[in-house]
Amino acid sequence: MGDPAIYTHLLTRHFGHQRAVDRLNLTVATGDILGIVGPAGAGKTTLLQLLSGRLLPSSGSARVLGYDVWTQSETIRACTLLLTPPHAVDRTIRCEEMLTAIQSSIHQTPLILLDEPMAAVDAVQAVDFYRQLESMARAAGATLVLTDGRMDRLTSICDSFGVFCGGKLLATAPAAEIHTRCVTRVEIRGRGFTHEIVALLRRRAYVSVATASYGYLCLYLLGNMRHYADSFSDSAPLVTLLVESGAEVEEVNRRLITLADLITSTSTTEQT
Repeated sequence: MGDPAIYTHLLTRHFGHQRAVDRLNLTVATGDILGIVGPAGAGKTTLLQLLSGRLLPSSGSARVLGYDVWTQSETIRACTLLLTPPHAVDRTIRCEEMLTAIQSSIHQTPLILLDEPMAAVDAVQAVDFYRQLESMARAAGATLVLTDGRMDRLTSICDSFGVFCGGKLLATAPAAEIHTRCVTRVEIRGRGFTHEIVALLRRRAYVSVATASYGYLCLYLLGNMRHYADSFSDSAPLVTLLVESGAEVEEVNRRLITLADLITSTSTTEQT
């Protein structure tokens, strides 16, 4: 197997105090089609700008098509096609223009990055667009990375999915396994769930999402991303941490959810 088309290690980009991309570890094999799914403001557009060499990171490392993002960004820009379609143009014209741009450059730009290409496009047009796009990419052996706020628009084309929220890549999995890989959702009721405590929880490696509001704390624990989970990720140390930090815990509930459910939930979850 050759070198991956994309490899990042702790890739980070911040704007002031906000981390638009936060310590990203990602590997995309050459010729794969990856869907990055997450809510508006998750950092998806910034990620594509980093991968296309159009924006330098604040820290971390990445190689795109074998080139270093720090020292060879100009070469990366020449080898990638980044399309961020304007939302004001006619939908049919937009689809045709994107396909024409991709077809004309796909042999010179083996990495195609599409930022929500089907936003505001009806389902019939989206299906036809993705059918033609996949045919082009497979024939040329190109690598595609597409972003969207919803998973269902990408299921017909993607080899794998990544869940992006709050600048973090929460999880990745093959498309065929997003309905079988499980994570643990922990719901805690109590008091004293301050911003500082939530930040402390988020620093734990296996806590992918931590949100709090009105005496309610919600955590998603990735653990080992079990394929067929037969036990929950351990939440006891986190409850102990909450109590030791001054929070009051009244009730703890846990349940397993699939990665597909995680994608849906993060699309509607506001992070504290």
